[in-house]
Amino acid sequence: MSCISKDYDKNIKIWDIATGKELLTFCVPPADNAEYSINFLPDGKSLIYIEDDHFNNESEVIKHLNISTGKVIRSFKCL
Repeated sequence: MSCISKDYDKNIKIWDIATGKELLTFCVPPADNAEYSINFLPDGKSLIYIEDDHFNNESEVIKHLNISTGKVIRSFKCL
């Protein structure tokens, strides 16, 4: 079982709960004042990262990320 964290340097980290070891770190460069939401998808192989920069009137961005590689599978910009 894994869990997700995001630090102040804009890094998303995947952790193994049983061992406490970091499995993967990747950077998703967001806007400076954005709020974030990160959730695993039911397949256990990917996650959704949502960036909402309402302070700068920017549109919300939703990214579908592969957990094992940290690469963006899809990206959506909400209008």
